[in-house]
Amino acid sequence: MFTNDSKKNNAGRKPIDPVFMLKGLFFRGVGMVRATFYIGFTNLVYNMCRLVQIKRYHPDWIMN
Repeated sequence: MFTNDSKKNNAGRKPIDPVFMLKGLFFRGVGMVRATFYIGFTNLVYNMCRLVQIKRYHPDWIMN
């Protein structure tokens, strides 16, 4: 079980969805160019989502 301190520390955290949860490793298509674009675009979207999370929960980590 969790102690009160660990519950308080975990209250602001949100589970992180890995790239494969966002269908980053599931692709049906023809061609290496399309596959490369799809993987790159998925990576870009994942990184943008992580940046939003970091800005929301740890704004002091980002330099203005």
